[in-house]
Amino acid sequence: MYQIWTPVKFGRNLIQSGDLDPVYIALLNSGFDRPTLCRFQIAYWCYYHCGVACHMASLEGYDFWEEMRKAAVNEKPNPLGERWNRGAERRHFRGKAGVAAIDELASRYGHKPEDMVEDLISNAKPFHRFFQVAQSTKLFGPWIAFKIGDMLERIMSAPVNFDEGAIFMFKDPVKGAGMVSRWIDAGEPTEIHKNQFVAGTDGKREIDHSLKYFLKEFAHIKAPPRNERRVGLQEIETIFCKWKSHVKGGYPVGKDSREIKEGLEGWGPLADQFKAAMP
Repeated sequence: MYQIWTPVKFGRNLIQSGDLDPVYIALLNSGFDRPTLCRFQIAYWCYYHCGVACHMASLEGYDFWEEMRKAAVNEKPNPLGERWNRGAERRHFRGKAGVAAIDELASRYGHKPEDMVEDLISNAKPFHRFFQVAQSTKLFGPWIAFKIGDMLERIMSAPVNFDEGAIFMFKDPVKGAGMVSRWIDAGEPTEIHKNQFVAGTDGKREIDHSLKYFLKEFAHIKAPPRNERRVGLQEIETIFCKWKSHVKGGYPVGKDSREIKEGLEGWGPLADQFKAAMP
């Protein structure tokens, strides 16, 4: 039976289970060397699929860009004999625009694709500058720029400093924050029913209310995967976003980890290595 948890219990379980950001945990513990980590992230930002990213990360230099271009064209089958996979969030990274984006990156970074990541890290501060640089490639908009900053800060120890404006510029975490705010206003009920906190205004007061509450509730919890600082804006944004889906019945804790593991099957030795490091 699907059990709906309170946002605090849900958030704690996400963190404790590793399902908050399982990709980050796997990458940090994968044993990949730095160039491989970089190539994985580039492919992941384009296709948002860990199997594809592992396959691409095994290639170097212009071979990497050639295979990335093949995935963008999506006419020849992938190594599994199927169409190239894309996560829903990057479903538009395909066709002429996708090919143009890959060609632009290949022209810019050539035989060292890893330099894309190093370039972004070198522009990590100030945030507005990083955010601009991260969107300097075709099909790299605000959402993937946010994700890039989050991954570089968590995995590569880049000094990316998010602010509240950057965190709450997207629809789902804003709506999730509004739902959390209404849960707090209702007296923090322990019994929650589907759609109970969906209606209402998702404005600045709700965001401030929820954020202040969560920062206090999670003040003693360390942020995965490096556990060197307390839970902050990035992690809370993810909790709000996933709790919104959880309340509607679409996100049991463990969903991301399970689906990522399933998507790694058959993608080669790096995928096996990555899967072994998954929570």
